[in-house]
Amino acid sequence: MIMRVKDFSIGLIEPVGGHGGMDYYDYGLAMGLAENNVKVVYYTCSETNERKYDNVQTFICFKKMWKRNFFIKVFKYLIGHCLAISDLKKRNIKIIHLHFFSFRSIDLFILWYARMNNFKMIITLHDINSFYKKANRIIEKRCFKYIDGIIVHNKSSLKALDSKFKLPIPKAIIPHGNYLPFINNLPNVESIDKDKFSLLFFGQIKKVKGLDVLLKAISILKKKMLR
Repeated sequence: MIMRVKDFSIGLIEPVGGHGGMDYYDYGLAMGLAENNVKVVYYTCSETNERKYDNVQTFICFKKMWKRNFFIKVFKYLIGHCLAISDLKKRNIKIIHLHFFSFRSIDLFILWYARMNNFKMIITLHDINSFYKKANRIIEKRCFKYIDGIIVHNKSSLKALDSKFKLPIPKAIIPHGNYLPFINNLPNVESIDKDKFSLLFFGQIKKVKGLDVLLKAISILKKKMLR
């Protein structure tokens, strides 16, 4: 028997949202929670196209953050989190979900500030090790002190996390969701031109993703097919 919690609510804070394609992930997570009788308030940026779902409410508190210089972005990043936390207190919501790809000093401040306001924090840790540079181990350890639960997407990430840190924090594997509710159906396979092929590039367009290698490989393959 599945036990459902009545009137359970959570705040999902994600400043990237529609600026970097995280809104698909965020709304997918929100929909999954909502379908399990959890009310979700989603705090995100003004670049996000709001979608309407039962039990999901969108609140724009990171306004035009990504079109500014570094110092204004930092200021708006902090203000946006403070606005979200203030709104959550008014709604009497006690649990916050946050996304992290790496931990920075500013994230440590946000976690500390949320804890000072008596929130419980569940985080989804997308990358155990940063793609760009080695993370500050001291900052990481201090961040984990304010975290109440960690979500990773697969067994290898969980293994890497456990080998890197011995954390007495509850951890769970929740596989990365799909974006099927947000995309149009592909044409029937039989109607696709046999001389063409399709491929999927998953994730944001970043140097570390190796998209340049993929494009070069396609160019080589095309030349071989034309011989």
